[in-house]
Amino acid sequence: MIFQRLWTRLRRAWLLIIIVLTVLGITLRLGGDRLRDLTAGTCDAAPTFGADVPRRLQAELNYLFDNKLLYCEEPQRAFLGLKGPIYWGSEGTTSILFFQAESLDGVGVTRYGFGSPGDLFQVTPMGGAPPAGYGELRAGAPVIRNQAEGDAPNYFVHRAGPPPEGDVMVSARVRGPSTPDTRVIGNRDVVSDVTRLWDRLRGRQQTDPTGGGSTVSEVFFAIWTGRWDIVIGRDVNPELDIGEEASHAAALRKANEDGVLDGPAWYQTVSGELASAVWAAGVLTETRPAMRLLDAEGSEVPPIGSGLFQSSVSGIPLAMFGYAPQPTGVPFEAELWLDERARADGAEPDLRFPVTFP
Repeated sequence: MIFQRLWTRLRRAWLLIIIVLTVLGITLRLGGDRLRDLTAGTCDAAPTFGADVPRRLQAELNYLFDNKLLYCEEPQRAFLGLKGPIYWGSEGTTSILFFQAESLDGVGVTRYGFGSPGDLFQVTPMGGAPPAGYGELRAGAPVIRNQAEGDAPNYFVHRAGPPPEGDVMVSARVRGPSTPDTRVIGNRDVVSDVTRLWDRLRGRQQTDPTGGGSTVSEVFFAIWTGRWDIVIGRDVNPELDIGEEASHAAALRKANEDGVLDGPAWYQTVSGELASAVWAAGVLTETRPAMRLLDAEGSEVPPIGSGLFQSSVSGIPLAMFGYAPQPTGVPFEAELWLDERARADGAEPDLRFPVTFP
């Protein structure tokens, strides 16, 4: 009987949490900017950079801050040597995770994901997020490595893609050397808590509070993806942009049902301050597609990342090819191979189409 009552209470609590989160989500969509700033607030002050942080990275983070796209949080338990908060920001094509420390020896990011509470997933490659309803198939190595310059940097930076529309949370977990723990109670060991409290009451010197080992510093950023709608450029293929839910999985599904897509096609072109991207639809999931982007002079633009996505809703696989920021309003030409091995063998591309970044 006791377990049955506990189970009933847990179910009620869980239902209450779901209702609160649902109401909060609806309120965020209808409550306007003031409520969003309250629940998903960005940084109040610009980052202060150490001498080894490159100017390009400083400019990127300052751009995010100036456009209210940079989030920051001090972890409840900071690892030894962490300087300032942990930062995260995105402008719709790229996201940046950044923090500084006195030393990064023994420091590493062990978890990094987007999503909603209880549903975090691996970050996507640079160049924009897939439409809502798409799951990641291939995005390269899942290792969350430090992309900082130099042999012994005192800062960590990891560039990736942005969260898809509708995601409300970013999570990062950093493990580093332990910091002194001066708490009297609240430790993992109940006996240690009692001993510390008794020593404190008797005025005795506390024992070594570090305990050795490592400290896990975890941060959660409540975000709003609509913030970058005004800074990103997006041009969607009108033949695949059908219905009120344009550029979403439902629109692609309708295009597929109407027989619009009978082979590979251009889907969308995206441009932002930190990256540009070309998307293709109707690719194959059994192979890895390849793209060559040529400028007006016929020179190839090197990619900075790619990803292959598929949705169970639309049934249309999408391929994304990210590039460094490209000039807008200038003609390019894209060549697409459904199998990168065909390009390596010198075969003709499966599709050619003009590209202009908006």
